Amino acid sequence: MDRKNKWLALVAKEHNEWVRIVKSLGEYDYAEDIVQESYIALSKYSSEEKIIRNGLVNKGYMYFTLRSLTFQFYNKKQKVRKISLNNEDYTIEIPSVDNVEDKEAFEKVCKLIDKETE
Repeated sequence: MDRKNKWLALVAKEHNEWVRIVKSLGEYDYAEDIVQESYIALSKYSSEEKIIRNGLVNKGYMYFTLRSLTFQFYNKKQKVRKISLNNEDYTIEIPSVDNVEDKEAFEKVCKLIDKETE
């Protein structure tokens, strides 16, 4: 197991706590999905030095990561447009394509967290 997988495995050991945190932010249906997204985000944008302190997961960093991803999820959910067809009750959901903004926002949050923890 390489170094990145080791610290991600350490983070994942507390999976139930991360799910509980997302649920405490008000998202129940997609809590597991948001936690899985957090592992992907940590893998891409974070490092062991930022998330592991003295052999333990930095829960503050993880909280802010989960909170950021939960709010990004809410924002995406609100941007879905519904269009009526033939004046019937049928709708088509067209998701917004703003991935660049989400990534930039997440990177800004990570930088702020890093600056604050230093």
